[in-house]
Amino acid sequence: MHCAGTRDEVEWIRQIEVLSSANALGPDLLLAHCNLVTAGERELLASHVVHVSMNPLNEVRYALAAPQLSELLDAGVSTSFSIDSTAVLPASPFETMRTAYGLERVRTGRIIAPRTLLGIATLGGARALGLADRVGSLRKGKRADVVLLRMDGPGMVGTGDPAERIVHCAQPLDVETVIVDGRVVKVERRRRPGTRARAGWPVEGGHREAGCHRRALMAAARRWRRGALCRRFLVFWYTVSPEPDPPESGGERWER
Repeated sequence: MHCAGTRDEVEWIRQIEVLSSANALGPDLLLAHCNLVTAGERELLASHVVHVSMNPLNEVRYALAAPQLSELLDAGVSTSFSIDSTAVLPASPFETMRTAYGLERVRTGRIIAPRTLLGIATLGGARALGLADRVGSLRKGKRADVVLLRMDGPGMVGTGDPAERIVHCAQPLDVETVIVDGRVVKVERRRRPGTRARAGWPVEGGHREAGCHRRALMAAARRWRRGALCRRFLVFWYTVSPEPDPPESGGERWER
């Protein structure tokens, strides 16, 4: 549901107040935008575990209002990213994260950690759709959804936190391999429909588990690249860990 996206909209109606009075706020509700919500409304969203999907590319494209990223995170609201219309906007999670970072830096001067932005773009989206128990991070029992990025391209070469390089530098062309539910759908930057991963992971309930060790994943990447160096790849997802997923309002846990 679109909510509080423009000034004209909030002058006409306060949707969150209306939804609250109708007892319609809850974890099964996903609100888009929420650029102009009040502190009280943010408290309502957090207390009722309502999910908010921010659209930074759309706000820039149409000069609407910047997302309240800092305020929503501080209030403990479950946040995610989305793209309002791929007819006029690039379907790029990298550009979405960069735009959100830039808007927040200009609007408030606050630096949002790249790992937090990665968490919003991955596990945040899974939570918003009610799929956090199946996708959004690499955990035992979850579906093996993995993206491998080339780290030796002109725009990705550098030092420092890999998460920072993904958020600030990565482009779609840097995506080397894509695995969806254990099925390799793209390898060597080309789509390969019908090909399945052969990483030696056990199959349970029709889904390949993501509970393998990081070395096993890198070994699979090595096979797919016919001997390419593992250091050239980075997993664009939360790294495998026996620990539970990070809390909704945090997103700082992201192991290299």
